[in-house]
Amino acid sequence: MEILDLIYYNPIRLKITEFLQIQLFSGFDIWMIVHLLIGFLIMFLLVKIFKDKDKNILLIFTILTLCVWEFYELFIFLTTNRFFIPETVFNQLFDLIIGGIGAFIYWLLNS
Repeated sequence: MEILDLIYYNPIRLKITEFLQIQLFSGFDIWMIVHLLIGFLIMFLLVKIFKDKDKNILLIFTILTLCVWEFYELFIFLTTNRFFIPETVFNQLFDLIIGGIGAFIYWLLNS
């Protein structure tokens, strides 16, 4: 557990966490931007890797990947309770929607 303690109490990680939790407006923090960029990036990578595939299928796969991540995040919180703060169902759904919007933006730009 010493390595986990070094990660958990790392001052850089704590400052980044503090920054990302700044509320932009009621209920919405800077993590929104992270989820938007991640959705965009996953879609970008899938389009670059699978050049011949239909972009609609890749958009669906991106959203499924974001869903898997949210379940993983929930699992990590339930098992370690250290690296993720508990999220409400609304927050998890909103994370998926924002990530999907990021993927959709790339889909529109690449069409």
